[in-house]
Amino acid sequence: MKITDVSLKYKTSVFTLIMVLIIGGLIAYFNLPVESFPDIKQPVVFVAVPYVGVAPSDMETLVVQPIEDKLQEITQITKLTSTSREGYASIVAKFEPDIDIDEAVRKVREKVDQAKPELPSDLENPIVQEINFENIPIMLISITGEQSLVRLKQLAEDIQEKIEEIPGVLDVTISGGLEREVKVDVNPARLQYYNLGVNDVINAIRRENLTIPGGSLESPSLNWTVRVPGEFETVEEMKNIVVKSRNGSPIYLRDLADVYFGFKEQTSYSRLNGKPSVTLSVQKRSGENIIAITEKVKQIMKEEKEHFPTNTDYVIVMDFSEDIKVMVNDLENNIIAGLLLVVFVLYFFMGTRNGLLVGVAIPFSMLISFIVISMLGYTLNMVVLFSLILALGMLVDNAVVIVENIYRHHEEGTPLLKAASEATHEVGMPVIVSTATTLMAFLPMIFWEDIIGEFMKYLPITLIITLSSSLFVALVINPVLASSFIKLDKKMSRLPGDRFLRWLTVHYERTLRWALSHRKSVIGILVGGYILMGIAYAFLNHGIEFFPETEPKQIFVDVEAPLGTRLETSDVIVREIEKRIQDTPDMENYVANVGSQSNMFDFGGGGGASHKSQVTIDLLDKSERHQNSFATLEQIAEKVQGIPGAQIDVSKPQEGPPTGMPVEIQIKGEDFRVLSSISEEIQDIIDDVPGISKLKDDYQKGKPEVRVRIDREKAALFGLSTSLIANTIRTAINGTEASEYRVGTEEYDITVRFSKDFRKSYSDLLNLTIFYEGKHYPLANIASIELTSGLSNINHVEGDRVVTITADAIGRTS
Repeated sequence: MKITDVSLKYKTSVFTLIMVLIIGGLIAYFNLPVESFPDIKQPVVFVAVPYVGVAPSDMETLVVQPIEDKLQEITQITKLTSTSREGYASIVAKFEPDIDIDEAVRKVREKVDQAKPELPSDLENPIVQEINFENIPIMLISITGEQSLVRLKQLAEDIQEKIEEIPGVLDVTISGGLEREVKVDVNPARLQYYNLGVNDVINAIRRENLTIPGGSLESPSLNWTVRVPGEFETVEEMKNIVVKSRNGSPIYLRDLADVYFGFKEQTSYSRLNGKPSVTLSVQKRSGENIIAITEKVKQIMKEEKEHFPTNTDYVIVMDFSEDIKVMVNDLENNIIAGLLLVVFVLYFFMGTRNGLLVGVAIPFSMLISFIVISMLGYTLNMVVLFSLILALGMLVDNAVVIVENIYRHHEEGTPLLKAASEATHEVGMPVIVSTATTLMAFLPMIFWEDIIGEFMKYLPITLIITLSSSLFVALVINPVLASSFIKLDKKMSRLPGDRFLRWLTVHYERTLRWALSHRKSVIGILVGGYILMGIAYAFLNHGIEFFPETEPKQIFVDVEAPLGTRLETSDVIVREIEKRIQDTPDMENYVANVGSQSNMFDFGGGGGASHKSQVTIDLLDKSERHQNSFATLEQIAEKVQGIPGAQIDVSKPQEGPPTGMPVEIQIKGEDFRVLSSISEEIQDIIDDVPGISKLKDDYQKGKPEVRVRIDREKAALFGLSTSLIANTIRTAINGTEASEYRVGTEEYDITVRFSKDFRKSYSDLLNLTIFYEGKHYPLANIASIELTSGLSNINHVEGDRVVTITADAIGRTS
């Protein structure tokens, strides 16, 4: 091999290269960023549109359809999906794989901007962003104790500021606790008494809560800046603003409403081990070291805990760095153990010196791999680490062939330098071909498409890098080291493995001679063996699955009550679950989220719903458990059986990257009643398929809904528009953010709506009046009100309505 001849000719340069590889490899290893997930650049753009209090059907027509119509003009979009929920819509646009993600985001943002004239005027700005797995939190920290949620959130905010100062931290968000706002609770009876409308209150607040620059005045010696500060400095000041004047008498805001600093209504509850909690979610920047960041976060939490109030504590609910640490330690231990085991095993057949010459292939191959991985800009993530560990067992194959052949040539009398060259020439091509065939087996995985391909491409790339490095070591470094350090030793003829090799050679020769003289019998045995294997596979086959099932570290208890269930009712059900699972063995912590079912991979979820909840159970480390965690899962499933008022499902996290349910069938159309009917027929057909479980569709009808049918002719007689009527109802029930109240650097919403006593029941809606041009018109005179049921969510694929049937595969693979 020419490369071997060159390396043998310039041995000093090769030894210099070895030193460079050692130093460079170690520097690369210690500077490689450590992450949980690979840096996946999926050309997928996500549009989130919050619109509080709006029904799914209205979200579909008012928000989703105008945006989808514009997005469908982008030719590079290969798939467009959307979900409309109460108060929230999400749209996901998947682009062709070769488009630049920044270009994709720009195109989507342009189309969303073009759709804005068709969107409601009071809609918040849609959020447009790329879907990036780097945005998944690396840590979740729950703070809990015998403190109020206000106090817990204050503690969390103090910690938030300190964690955000850590280099490499992208963002720290707080969930749970109570969010402050200035409440303006209007009394509709007082509005009628003073002959005013709720819009008069909103306009007065907006009109008065302003600071306007007045320009500048010039004097002979100074320039004076003129300011008109009008922003509210206190809530008391807000109470005293004049809304209107009647006959020279001012009508103050305090005459019409209760104004106070309060809290926004809770849409979800969160508890840790049965106690109210506030959670910090930590995100890191792309390419930063997850282990270094989490260690600094833990140090901050340890220091802050010393200042916590009595009976207040924190728990790290999730920490992706722990799994990475285990894998990094496994890699380091496997490199060391592999080197020792290789030397130990080869000692019996090749001697200690030759064993060491072969064993160096492991660290040198790894060092070269670290350098190449660093140059490619990759990180040490779960997939790369797994690939490196997988490759360890194959790193010495080439070196064994090369070094053993060099020794054999030298043993036969060939000078060492010449032996190194001739021996490598003799087996070099087979070694290259052997390595190439192994690499070819992994090469197709690079072309795997979609999100799975983006996850898994790092496995073949890492293996190709590592095995190519071992080939380089075998052809360049091993011959140089062998030509310098191999020594003929009389003891080599009495190696411990010689007797076994002689026995093996004798029996192999006998077997080979028999096979060559009984060719038909050998071919018959071979064919028969294939047939038997085929039969065995047919009867013993357990199917195919992408990721093997492993013992879960977490267990999820998903709770789904009937649509429209109040948050307080869902909380009663979840508290019963918490009570039943408290004495579960091997449980470390449990977190209850009432009013939401969190999923870190669900980029299109959003919203949340009062009828959905989830309890997440964290188990002890495997070494500390008293039983298999599958047994624990079954015990929990038994414990939560029989709780009335909700459907309860116990499951474990999905293995590998997010791929959805094993069985998924989509039915497209316009009429949901027809789609639902077809869905029921399909479910009846496939329900009998062995292994099918958790069969359901996402068509959820039955959410209680009050529909206000406006009589347009009657409304027109009084000059009332649909917009005025709808906005009055929305302000009365859901509230309108009139302005913002600033305290230092903090901003709080000023929310105007009717007092709670006037928005509790169906009859309160009937008593509502619409104010227009100095008169109040009862809603009951211009509209009819009916009680009905609506959809929980509306899904679109390529702009069409769709109902999706999903199912899991139990006892069989999909």
